[in-house]
Amino acid sequence: MIRHPQLLYLLFLPVILVPLMIAGYHQGLKTLQTFFGRWRADILKETYVVKYFFAGLGVFITLLALILSLLGFQGKKRIEIAEHQGTDIVFVMDVSRSMLCEDVEPSRLGKAVDLAAGIIERNPGARFAVVIFKGEGVKTIPLTEDIKAVTGFLDILNPSLLSAPGSNIESAIHRALESFTDREQRRKIIVLFSDGEALSGDLDAAAVKAVEAEVLVLSVGTGTKEGGRIPLEGGTYVTDSGGKEVITRLHQDTLEELALKTSGMYLPVSDPVFFTRISDVTEGKGSLPEFKTRDADAYRSFLLVALGGFCIFLLARIRRWKNIS
Repeated sequence: MIRHPQLLYLLFLPVILVPLMIAGYHQGLKTLQTFFGRWRADILKETYVVKYFFAGLGVFITLLALILSLLGFQGKKRIEIAEHQGTDIVFVMDVSRSMLCEDVEPSRLGKAVDLAAGIIERNPGARFAVVIFKGEGVKTIPLTEDIKAVTGFLDILNPSLLSAPGSNIESAIHRALESFTDREQRRKIIVLFSDGEALSGDLDAAAVKAVEAEVLVLSVGTGTKEGGRIPLEGGTYVTDSGGKEVITRLHQDTLEELALKTSGMYLPVSDPVFFTRISDVTEGKGSLPEFKTRDADAYRSFLLVALGGFCIFLLARIRRWKNIS
């Protein structure tokens, strides 16, 4: 892979150099004959050919190698231990209507907000962002250390913030990944709060994008398998087309699958050691060293070749002429 393809035009320079060197060679022979005469020029010709050839070869190698170093060729991938300089956490909050179900107290959405606030409290120094999704994902709070801004927004979460139906998990994960920055080597974590119901989008594509970005996904199953009704204003509940009250249930399998595919973790909201398990991930406790791959730039190798070419040029220049006195 070439990092700076816009500089490829520089490769024409060595090509142009070749005919110039050939013309310079013939001009040099004429100069020898002019100054030393044909007889002495014939004696010096062998030394001249050697000096000119190797000097020209050195210049050619040096120029070509310098151009190749500027192009930014990338060598084999190098595996390194990731050294994190902090933690970035993006909360991905499902705000679909089913999250109003009260099968967990005070409601699925209310419980998710409480748990998110607890994570914030237990991770001082971390940066947080918020993505909500109901239909498409929407970035609402960018990565920030302003805890009040994050908690203040979480407190006003409700399904009326978005009008689209369904819950597009692929879009939500994509928006969350956009919240991270590659400029700093920080631990990147997505904490997804959802009941897993009526999720749309390509789950595999979302997982692949997260893995490529080296982001862990912690899926929090917000709800119960027994489920419950979805309340409406006025004390009524959501009903189907037949007038029967709709029962919404936790779809754990979908959330577990996403966490597994990103080497993350699934946690139910009822987990008694919820915050301990979250902290183990955010602080990297008890985990194996994390590795990252990086393309090794090959410019150093080309610079060594350029130095070798320059040495060839110097050796050719200092080679002595034959004594013709």
